[in-house]
Amino acid sequence: VTVERGASIEPFVVFDAAAGPILVSKGATVAAFTRLVGPCFIGADTVIVGDRVANCSIGERSKIRGEMSSSIVLGHSNKGHTGFVGHSYLGRWVNLGAGTTTSNLKNTYGLVKMPLNNHDENTGRQFLGALIADHAKLGIGTYLSTGSVVGFASHVIAPRPPRFVPSFAWVTSEGVARADFEKIEQIATTAMERRGVAFTPALHELF
Repeated sequence: VTVERGASIEPFVVFDAAAGPILVSKGATVAAFTRLVGPCFIGADTVIVGDRVANCSIGERSKIRGEMSSSIVLGHSNKGHTGFVGHSYLGRWVNLGAGTTTSNLKNTYGLVKMPLNNHDENTGRQFLGALIADHAKLGIGTYLSTGSVVGFASHVIAPRPPRFVPSFAWVTSEGVARADFEKIEQIATTAMERRGVAFTPALHELF
């Protein structure tokens, strides 16, 4: 277990390094009643608010609450409330609403298929949650089926979205629509400014 100078570890935090090392980077905060299970990486200035985080890599300036297992968060993402995320990949500037949960194991215990180019591709994996691209936002109580894909800058405001959500989609209980580009950029600008990061012309070109 390595805790860099400048990190804050509150009382009643458990480090379980039996299965692998744990690194907590400078500026990170691990709140009371958190259990970190290695191998596990907590990035700089990230806040782990509580529950069990096992076999995960959590990038810089993120906020994580609730159970996470075998997942990657690139950074600047927010999971500030309860809900299980397992065997999943979250890009940058992702926001998961309260109670958002991924399924990472089929009821049949079979291999997981993932939507790709209008067909289901067999991943060869028994455990696989969701792939969630940069700037995606998921509303309160979102339940993602095993092997789901949520595209870049998409907004999901439906409790059970389809397994494939394209980029720049606006998903409600009425279906999937194309999001307004200027509105998407404005939301991204607001979200980034809250963390002191500018929405640059280069990022506009990327969008």
